[in-house]
Amino acid sequence: MTKQKPVISVAQLLLLENLAGIGPAAINAIIAYLDRGVTFPATDDGVVKLLKEVKKYYPRLKLATLDAVAKARKKSEQFMQRSEANGVKIISYLEEGYPSMMIFLPDKPLLLHFKGNLAALENPAVAVVGTREPSAYTKMEGRRFSESVAEAGFAIVSGLALGCDTIAHEAALEHGKPTIAVMAGGLHAIYPNENVALANRIVEAGGLLISECSFGTNPSRSSFKLRKRIQTGLSRGVVVLETGLTGGTRHTVDYALKQKKSLACLCPTQANETSETAFAGNKALIQQKGVSRLDSQAAVENFLSSLLG
Repeated sequence: MTKQKPVISVAQLLLLENLAGIGPAAINAIIAYLDRGVTFPATDDGVVKLLKEVKKYYPRLKLATLDAVAKARKKSEQFMQRSEANGVKIISYLEEGYPSMMIFLPDKPLLLHFKGNLAALENPAVAVVGTREPSAYTKMEGRRFSESVAEAGFAIVSGLALGCDTIAHEAALEHGKPTIAVMAGGLHAIYPNENVALANRIVEAGGLLISECSFGTNPSRSSFKLRKRIQTGLSRGVVVLETGLTGGTRHTVDYALKQKKSLACLCPTQANETSETAFAGNKALIQQKGVSRLDSQAAVENFLSSLLG
């Protein structure tokens, strides 16, 4: 059966996203109104009238002037043109090909911007995360674990950061497996700069760079946090290679627990192999019910097998 044409296009969603005060909740209200059989207007004046109609059903909706709509349309068209010129594609959650693992998340991105092979998302995936300054133990054992994930047929999802993210992405590439890097900013630039070559290798090897940020949007403190829900959302399970009691990895863990994803932590088998501080976050997480302890190859295999059940 052919999938029905979405009630709103990528270009129209971009237009709405560029209107001040129109956030995801408001856009969802507009989409719900369009689902009644209403066609999204082609003119700026029509968009102004549409917002007035939707406000009757969604009182919190902020209205827009004709000038504001015109400026938002121009800005969205520029995003589209710059994206296309740089090989960046855009998909909405209403289109076929949007990650099936994320479609039912209440806070899913309405639009995803990507470069590379979207089919990489068809593989079952595991998010591998951790500190930007891993210990010698993690550099060795974290790589071994990531290799086990790749060898088991999973795509590896991470954030292209230095440290644990880089370990995970490189392990996938070395085993000829797709890996997905979830970016905190638009795909006009790679952050950190040290991983530009790695990002290129990911795309060339059939992997994917993906972001909810439009082309030209720079990373921000909030976007670094929000992209973690995409990492967990794309994945069947989440593995923490190494984290202290504080740090960005904890946000990833929070999203994993909220999304009810299987969670596991690498755990040193000997206390003298690394400091107590480096793995303090791992040890605290392992005390929680349902969090797997990865301290042997058998434990790794059991965890990965459980994700396919």
